[in-house]
Amino acid sequence: MVAERAQITRPTLWRAERGDASVALGTYATILWILGLGDRIGQLAAPETDVVGLSLADEQLPLRISAGPRATKRKTKAIDPAEKGQHKDAGREETR
Repeated sequence: MVAERAQITRPTLWRAERGDASVALGTYATILWILGLGDRIGQLAAPETDVVGLSLADEQLPLRISAGPRATKRKTKAIDPAEKGQHKDAGREETR
């Protein structure tokens, strides 16, 4: 009955059931749709479900990102919100 609805021969259906790579992807999609599993077709190529692909992509990521030899680290001082906008010498009395 599935072969008739998918308009394929029974041997093609049997090959699809065995996972034969010679069966067209469209045939697999049609069989899934007939069985009521058509919503899963989108998951076939979803990157988040491809464990092997994700691990291969992770292996190609750089281990460390360098800013280069000219990069220098600046030490920054935390700014107190109460002092924001004030000059560091503001509030000091000038002595002469």
